[in-house]
Amino acid sequence: MGGLALIKYSPKANFNYRFGFYANGDLYAPMVVPIFGIYLLKNKWEITSALPINCQIGYQIHPKVQLAFRFDGINKSYLVNDGSNSYMEKVNNEVGALVRYAMGKFQFQVFGGYGIGRSFRTYVVGDRFDFALSAIKINNNRTILNEDFNDGPVFRTSLTFRFPTNPKQND
Repeated sequence: MGGLALIKYSPKANFNYRFGFYANGDLYAPMVVPIFGIYLLKNKWEITSALPINCQIGYQIHPKVQLAFRFDGINKSYLVNDGSNSYMEKVNNEVGALVRYAMGKFQFQVFGGYGIGRSFRTYVVGDRFDFALSAIKINNNRTILNEDFNDGPVFRTSLTFRFPTNPKQND
């Protein structure tokens, strides 16, 4: 079970900032991540961030095409469903560039970059630490059951449908 609470302040239509926290009772321990973010649209530049989770700095090179630099910090856990009574903790920080092409309400995106600090570690269910505040893990004495993955390249594509949020807005 988890949740996200954000407070947003918009002094201008093209600028806002927000702060809050993300909390999750993950398989490894309760985790709280303080979040500070901004949104800024100026000329053809757009910055969207919710640090330390993600940040994107983009430039509109054409009305339908945006180039951007992106960072995503990922930390999740999953039950391993192979009868081993274990769970996996995924930690990966992805840095790279993307190209986004808008086609009406659809957006096609290609991302290429590098995964830094990558680990996919498995632990016995119940092997936990006390608490995590962002990347700081308190009393982490867990026993790793596998070898870590190496850092390496990341490539992905996506196709997204965006629901209209302003009925008066035309594409």
